[in-house]
Amino acid sequence: CGSPRSTVVARAANSETIVQGTGKKLPKYGVRDPLPKGMSIRTGLSDLLKPLNSEVGVTAKEDSVGTYTVLLLGIVLLFLFYTLLLLINNQS
Repeated sequence: CGSPRSTVVARAANSETIVQGTGKKLPKYGVRDPLPKGMSIRTGLSDLLKPLNSEVGVTAKEDSVGTYTVLLLGIVLLFLFYTLLLLINNQS
């Protein structure tokens, strides 16, 4: 028994299109024209993430001495933490 759907969609063997029962021609799955340069595929996720990218090209002021102090302190504390883990691991 054939399903009714199998008669609705007819595929041409040599063609790159699919003809639906309504007569509308669609490209074969996975086949599409190339996107124009600079364009991308629009998805729901891209619409959600677009506001996060609204400040493109905006740069912050130059870093102050305090920024470098906090950065250096964080690196030293991370090094000491790893040293502590290594010492605990090597106890026997």
